[in-house]
Amino acid sequence: MSRFPNVLAAAERRQRHLDDVNGKDLWALGEALIKDCGKPGDDRTHNGSHGRIEAAAKELAAKGFDYNLNTLVNIRETAFAFPSVRRITDVAFWTHSAAGSPDLLDAATKLARREGVSVTAAFVSKAARRWREQDDEKRKADHAKAKEDLEKAKDQLATARERKRSADTDAQHDKADEAHAKAEEAVEAAKERVEETRTAPPRRKRTAPKDEEPTVAIELEVSRLANDAALAAKEAHKRIRGKVHLMSPKAIAALTEKAVKAANLWNEINSELRQTSREKRGLAVVGE
Repeated sequence: MSRFPNVLAAAERRQRHLDDVNGKDLWALGEALIKDCGKPGDDRTHNGSHGRIEAAAKELAAKGFDYNLNTLVNIRETAFAFPSVRRITDVAFWTHSAAGSPDLLDAATKLARREGVSVTAAFVSKAARRWREQDDEKRKADHAKAKEDLEKAKDQLATARERKRSADTDAQHDKADEAHAKAEEAVEAAKERVEETRTAPPRRKRTAPKDEEPTVAIELEVSRLANDAALAAKEAHKRIRGKVHLMSPKAIAALTEKAVKAANLWNEINSELRQTSREKRGLAVVGE
């Protein structure tokens, strides 16, 4: 008797429907993994479910199903991260997986459709990664600020304690007690903030930026165009290599003009990026 009956049944169903474009059978397999092996641990804790997925992978392999452990873990994680009410029916399973969280998928889907591009795993992955990077940068800055606030709060608490010790009158004692209580609250609040910003939340709990970052679409599109340009240049170089001496002077002049024009345009982009990068590094140093 199988230890993982739901997983085995889901794998068998998927084997019969490998042309399932949006991955309905993958959702079923993910839900079966949750049912038979357990949900992922909260906030990176271990609950034993990973070991059960390892056992399920071995049983599937013994039955002739080719699923490696990482794939099964990813399928389970995606099904858990996206409850049925947060899934987008016309977006593929692996595109959900690329986003990692419902909020990031919603934001990336909205961005793609606004820009008139396909909601692919590649597009969503790049957008989600960029937003996670932005969130991490903000979290690190917030963490540094929280630590500064904690040190200030500790100093204020030390001052309040000294005022309590040196108070002579009842009025001074009451005022010192009030200041001491406020300082203690400030220290505890700062400690909480330090802990809140210490580590990034799990991937499935990442949220979209509150203020939509319009440059993400530009970054992704320029990156795509740059990749296309590099491929086009590589192909052009392959075609022309060793054949230039066969061309007429007029043809060589025309191709030279086009090559220089294309190179100059990308050099302008490169110069603007480098200049802005230097300026931002300078601002970072000044801000420190």
